[in-house]
Amino acid sequence: MKPSKLVSVERTPGQRKEYKAVFQKQDGKTYTRRFGTSSNFVTPGSGKTVEDRKNYRARHSQNPKEKAALRKVDTPARLSMELLWGDSKSIRQNVKNFKKKHNL
Repeated sequence: MKPSKLVSVERTPGQRKEYKAVFQKQDGKTYTRRFGTSSNFVTPGSGKTVEDRKNYRARHSQNPKEKAALRKVDTPARLSMELLWGDSKSIRQNVKNFKKKHNL
């Protein structure tokens, strides 16, 4: 079942995964997906460049396990690819683009 809404994306420093996304299903129930590390394109001070982003996208889009995961909108692989390694250095802008692209 495709989520009907992306409720929030929050940074969770000090935890195993650096970010969490909360989705709401069509029946109103919510669930959380944790994703990403502190070493990504949007985190301030990470030092990641546009070249790093290009390499990340190429590397992860060729991995057979991740190819399957990238087909679903709410997987950690998809969230990392579009929110943390998206077209903008701003996670807010990447979230906005993600919501628009996937009608969330």
